[in-house]
Amino acid sequence: MTSKVKTTGAPLPVKPRLEIKEFMANKKQFSLYVQALNTLYSELKTEVLSYFSLSKIHGRPFGPWNNVDPPLNPQGQPKGFCVHHEIQFLTWHRPYVALFEQEIYKRANSIAKEYKADSEAWIQAASDLRQPYWNWADPSGILPQALLDLFFKDSVTIGPASKDGAESSVSNPFCLYHFKDGERDGFTTDPPTPVVDWPQTLRYPTSKGPEARSNMTKFNTMLNLEGDRIRYDTERLSSLTTWKAFSSDGGKTTNSLEKIHDDMHDLIGGIFDGGHMSRIPFAAFDPIFWLHHAQIDRLTDKWHSERQLWAPDADHKPFRNSDTSDTFWNSNQIQEPKSFNYEYKPAMQRQPGWGKEFGLVDEDTILEWSVRIRYKAFELGGNFSILLFFTEDESPIPEDPHDRYDLFLLPNYIGSFNTFINPESDECANCQEHAN
Repeated sequence: MTSKVKTTGAPLPVKPRLEIKEFMANKKQFSLYVQALNTLYSELKTEVLSYFSLSKIHGRPFGPWNNVDPPLNPQGQPKGFCVHHEIQFLTWHRPYVALFEQEIYKRANSIAKEYKADSEAWIQAASDLRQPYWNWADPSGILPQALLDLFFKDSVTIGPASKDGAESSVSNPFCLYHFKDGERDGFTTDPPTPVVDWPQTLRYPTSKGPEARSNMTKFNTMLNLEGDRIRYDTERLSSLTTWKAFSSDGGKTTNSLEKIHDDMHDLIGGIFDGGHMSRIPFAAFDPIFWLHHAQIDRLTDKWHSERQLWAPDADHKPFRNSDTSDTFWNSNQIQEPKSFNYEYKPAMQRQPGWGKEFGLVDEDTILEWSVRIRYKAFELGGNFSILLFFTEDESPIPEDPHDRYDLFLLPNYIGSFNTFINPESDECANCQEHAN
């Protein structure tokens, strides 16, 4: 009989999750994480706790995980476990990231025990290790060069990965995930997407064919271009006073945490014909997914600690809270990160003068423009963007630019509304409920 996997997170004592830049500076923890993630990558899809198996919980290929059947679509066929545009969106992802964290932790601790030199320090570093987060709302900047290198270089230098104590250059697991033979068998969609032809995860793919590569230049340009807006929208979360408005609101508003989450998925994967992070059924295969969702969890914890409001209770399948029975973590049980033995350091304080850049007159007054947009979410069969321009002299906007990303660089561009749409909406009852 197959054992039941219990989602516990890393074991006690409670330890902080670190921002990725601080995490990289902790050479032992960073070295262990890199090796643990590469180990996870090497495990077969048939293993219930391999990287592939953990990632597919979020979407494709649809099917059971750990003997838990997924929800069914309106046609009675299985779909992904994850929830989007629902009030449980934030709480469902908490045990998901905790499950990933516990598997990284296990492998890091096994690796740490192999070190002979400075062995106690390595074991302590492994014990302290938690999933890092990427604070893309950091006032000091969204994407410093060190992070750009981490996300795109093929190799990364880590502290001793061998017993001789020398630094080593190893395959960089933050860059991409290579799919092994047979792992893309369940990637065929209706309508079809190029994902089935891509042998590795991509960001801003250069083509729709198997030769496609990630485009670092566009990734860097778009994130830095939109970084101030993301930071501003994140700052505004503190003004929201209900869980529904803060968490999701069914995708109806632009200032919920889920909407910021959606924007970041698009900005990471690519807004037009994007890579894996831009596609709900495949997003969790991109290693940035885990850094991104740890940040979403951190912002959830920050707002919850200030407002003391939480989601209605519901079970979060397939994440068991027992290894002997089919009982699952529910919203009420996971209101605090300490439920999974991690915490976050106190948030950074607002930088002096930062708010004035965006019209923040004082702590309670914000002057801003707003645009109300009504749209049919599934008219185009996938993600789309509505770009906004402001001009007094009716400067022409190119109707057919050579590169659509050039539109973001026009001087009268003022913002965009980006969607994060399930392309298989006909199979999703929740999608249909939020179609308009």
